Amino acid sequence: MSLKSFSLFALSIFALVFVMGIGSAASLNLVAVSVPTSVNQGTTLITVTFNVSNGGVTNYTALNWSGSSSNVGSWTTLPTLTILNVSEMKTLSATLTIPSTFVGNINSTIDLKSETNAQAQLPINIAVNPVSASIPPEVSSCTSLGNPGKLN
Repeated sequence: MSLKSFSLFALSIFALVFVMGIGSAASLNLVAVSVPTSVNQGTTLITVTFNVSNGGVTNYTALNWSGSSSNVGSWTTLPTLTILNVSEMKTLSATLTIPSTFVGNINSTIDLKSETNAQAQLPINIAVNPVSASIPPEVSSCTSLGNPGKLN
């Protein structure tokens, strides 16, 4: 009888571990829809559109976007979505505010802090290009005639 009890106990433990593994499997997925790869200097607001989907077996009722970060500027608008049911997908947007004088690369992440899997993070990499001043035709004309800097 003890062998039957032990086998039943071991089978119960295995079933419990199996069910817990399914329930805790990563199921939230963030996929970029519209993310600029570069913008010009002077841009202060960058809008990112993405899909979030729940392909798991658990309804999410406390989505937390506060894990989102950026090496330049800050996320001034993040999604307000906190509930996502099983098999549901939503299209969301977020806004990154950066200084108008910044030139360089932005490395940001939209991150569901309530999830720990890599698919619940959306890396954003944007190049901010310098804007070159346009040269008026009069200056170009003087330069080509050998008279730079002497406009009359």
